[in-house]
Amino acid sequence: VNVSGVATVQFGVGGKTYFNSSPHVNNITETNARNRDINYNKGVEWVGKNNYHNALASFQKAKEFDNKDVGVLYNLSAVYFMLNDTIQGCKSIQELQELKSAKGEDLYHRFCK
Repeated sequence: VNVSGVATVQFGVGGKTYFNSSPHVNNITETNARNRDINYNKGVEWVGKNNYHNALASFQKAKEFDNKDVGVLYNLSAVYFMLNDTIQGCKSIQELQELKSAKGEDLYHRFCK
């Protein structure tokens, strides 16, 4: 995906739907993990259709179920940047950094420095 200055952001994992291997990675219930995955996958689908507002809503919903999921936070950041909302995009990147994740460093250096 290459929109609004975000170069080659990969949504999903290998172009496939995303499912976290275990709901206990982030200490959430199986129901929350399932709901996170459903909303994450909807977000990926919306991005594929270039509907970034719906993608944003889906990734935000996924975050409600698991606010420590690196994939959710990264894709949420990328969509904010696609919508030219640098402030919110950088806030999401900051959340990734607080989790000690290196994911999102590319976006951080491009938009948040």
